[in-house]
Amino acid sequence: MYVVALTNGKDVLPAIQKAIEEQNHFNLCICDIQMPGISGYDVAKAIHGFKSEIKDIPLIALSSLMERDAKKCEEAGFDGFLNKPIRREKLYKMLERLLGEKKDKELKPKIITQYSIREDMKHSARILLAEDNLINQKLAKMMLTKAGYQVEVANNGQEAVEKYTTSPENFDLIFMDVQMPEMDGIEATQVIREKGFDTIPIVAMTANAMKGDRLICLKAGMVDYIAKPIKRELVFEILEKWIFNNNTPI
Repeated sequence: MYVVALTNGKDVLPAIQKAIEEQNHFNLCICDIQMPGISGYDVAKAIHGFKSEIKDIPLIALSSLMERDAKKCEEAGFDGFLNKPIRREKLYKMLERLLGEKKDKELKPKIITQYSIREDMKHSARILLAEDNLINQKLAKMMLTKAGYQVEVANNGQEAVEKYTTSPENFDLIFMDVQMPEMDGIEATQVIREKGFDTIPIVAMTANAMKGDRLICLKAGMVDYIAKPIKRELVFEILEKWIFNNNTPI
């Protein structure tokens, strides 16, 4: 993307006007709410006051304030609202929503927030579940799909390695049972890491809750550990940690 960066609210409107004169219109405006000169609210209202097509430019508000200020941003004419510090994945997902589809002004869609973006991310998150026990498979898959996640099952370590390494782009996280036939979870994780796949979060699932077992899992290349029987709250805490929050601030 071609980006023009400004540090003062009063410089926004002249920059937009110059772009109009040069017939090089902006496609999006990301605006901090608290700026010197004029506030982000006033910038949004001024942009919507333009007589040209620039008045319909998608506007994203950035704020270090609480989510309740999203309502005020919506009233000012913003289309999206993100809290600081901004997370790369959430910003990209919001850009995808705002630039990837035409908005119907008559429908007056609600402002897009980090929480609505988070729901989008959840429904697009893809999990590989490596588990040989059929009952555990069904329970875990039901728990995850009911929450909105996409789940694919591998019946043993060898199958998990093959499914992931064949299509690594299809998965965002792997739940790896430690004790499985043909190839156990420790060996499967080591194979995946040795093949150069070092960014995919692999979370161990094991009935052995000893501290030493946790260390073995981490040394094998796993990033976290869940003791069986798995608890719903802990599973979602793991997903929150490794899928939604595993993005460095911009």
